[in-house]
Amino acid sequence: MLDTTNHPDLDADAKAKLLETISNSPVTLTMNGELDDEDGIRLNASLPEDCIFGIEISRHLDPNHIVAFSDWLRVPSDLRGHHIGERLVRTSTVAAKEAGATILRGIIQNEAALRIRARVFGEANLRFFDIGEDDEIDGEPRELHITYQEAYDELQKAGLTEKDPENRQFGFMVDVNLEDIDTTGWERANLTKL
Repeated sequence: MLDTTNHPDLDADAKAKLLETISNSPVTLTMNGELDDEDGIRLNASLPEDCIFGIEISRHLDPNHIVAFSDWLRVPSDLRGHHIGERLVRTSTVAAKEAGATILRGIIQNEAALRIRARVFGEANLRFFDIGEDDEIDGEPRELHITYQEAYDELQKAGLTEKDPENRQFGFMVDVNLEDIDTTGWERANLTKL
């Protein structure tokens, strides 16, 4: 999860009003491209105050699946802990499934991003892969048979040794089989095609 500018001048009442504004705002979804294009579909979900989740949906990322690859999630650090990231991921997941994606994939490099995936999809639905090219088997990433807790502990250890936890060099590729995820009742956003 990328950090952005905080709101250091907000007192508790102003912050509460800002969070209420975000909570009451609809998620804005923009889509650019077509599934069969070389670059696939670019989908961005956003809320006020620079809260954004971006994914690329493509047939070309995996020969067996239509993959929604999450590029980044950004929620200002002083607005975290209010389920904003979860809301963006859920809304984007609905749109990705409707566009035909069967796998949500992303590189997770910090505990906050991993916790969001676990809360949205469930710990048992997360599959972990090594992200190093040296760890590929026949061109495919090597699956790590580890639990959510083991992955979380490894990310936490990496955070203790790296100077900038927002830009770690360590992480996991995490897959979620979207065919196993029931999105009934999840927020659907109005989509703007660019």
